[in-house]
Amino acid sequence: MEQRAAAAGEDQSLEAARVSTLYRVARPAYATTLANAAILVAVLWGARQETELLGWYAAVLVVTLARIALHRSFAHAGAAGAARRWEHRFALGALTTGAIWAYAPAVLFPDSGPLLQMAVVFVVGGSIIGAAGIYAASRLAFYAFAALPSVAIAAQLLLQPGRTYKLLGLTVVVFGLVMVRVYRDIHGAVIEALRARLRNEELTQRLAGSEARLRDAIESFPDAMAVWDGDDRLVVCDDAYAQLFGGGRRAGELVGAPFVEIARNAYQNERPAGYAGREQD
Repeated sequence: MEQRAAAAGEDQSLEAARVSTLYRVARPAYATTLANAAILVAVLWGARQETELLGWYAAVLVVTLARIALHRSFAHAGAAGAARRWEHRFALGALTTGAIWAYAPAVLFPDSGPLLQMAVVFVVGGSIIGAAGIYAASRLAFYAFAALPSVAIAAQLLLQPGRTYKLLGLTVVVFGLVMVRVYRDIHGAVIEALRARLRNEELTQRLAGSEARLRDAIESFPDAMAVWDGDDRLVVCDDAYAQLFGGGRRAGELVGAPFVEIARNAYQNERPAGYAGREQD
């Protein structure tokens, strides 16, 4: 039972750390989304109706502002106890953003002009590639964002007349499969790094607790007391020991001091008359 409880606690801590990382890393992505959308509007300006482009950008802006509001709500509430709920909310925002980006290759794709068409593919595809790093902490968020625009790009290219477009469409499909594999490796590395960080924090807390208990035990002795390691360096001592042999330093400041230094301090305090200057004897 204790092991299950410990495992459950570790899983909850990992979930909270993972979702916190997701929100923290995604913060600069909002401005990037608006910038990339503005670039795409500028590229397609004149090739599509202006009202259509402005309406699409307005949708990007509204969804991005809503996601920023969600981000601020998370910053005030935190992920403790509700990590999955915050991840689902984030994934919903990512899905909505992905749907808006899928609209570009599905509807805004120019009827002619290979350069303009490839510009649409490049901007939308670049957003998908960037999402692999931004959403590395959450598979749900990444797939929610990347699925629709990836399908839209591949389908649009495969439906275009000509052998070259179909080959490009197949290339996008192959690239998407490779991207999934790369993302899984990135996600796994992030999870392992978070797990290692949590374990190190737990070990640090345990060590601090052990040191505190050891110090309390030492302080409870009526006489001066110290503990040394195998290299003759001071591990811990009480205040009485520091007053006698610390040379004016407190107990915490003596940790790591070599035995020779403590012995020299003791000699300086307890040396008999006529032995001044004979520390090396």
